[in-house]
Amino acid sequence: MTVVKEILPRVVSRSEAHELADMLQLHPGHTRHHQSASLVGTDGTTKVLPAALYDLLVTVVGILESGSGVTVVPLGAELTTAETAELLNVSRPHVVKMLEAGEMAFHKVGTHRRVYLDDVLKFREARNTQFHEAMTKVHEVSEQLDLPD
Repeated sequence: MTVVKEILPRVVSRSEAHELADMLQLHPGHTRHHQSASLVGTDGTTKVLPAALYDLLVTVVGILESGSGVTVVPLGAELTTAETAELLNVSRPHVVKMLEAGEMAFHKVGTHRRVYLDDVLKFREARNTQFHEAMTKVHEVSEQLDLPD
């Protein structure tokens, strides 16, 4: 079962996120050592958060404070072509063409294409790496040719 949780800016206001950021000491002027944070349960018991969960909370609060939303999706999640397109910032028909051309792994559930989130993230990282390498080459050539910036 895939559990996707989305927190939109209208659900948690920037001021609420700012208060949480203050509590987590995320603002300039605060020295950020790895701190431990605790959760207080409904029965009053406290439990120290593991460092990785604290870091995730810091990241989420920082994103919400900037006015953006956050979506949490398990890595093993299966995405539709529309969800894949949204993550890659391309159209759904473009994703279908990429899948059919073998640019990214997918499988079918009935007649519907599904893509594992992990595969989409790997594809996006590879695409970003290719982009940065190409931009570096363009910059090198422009310097060789003494082109204006």
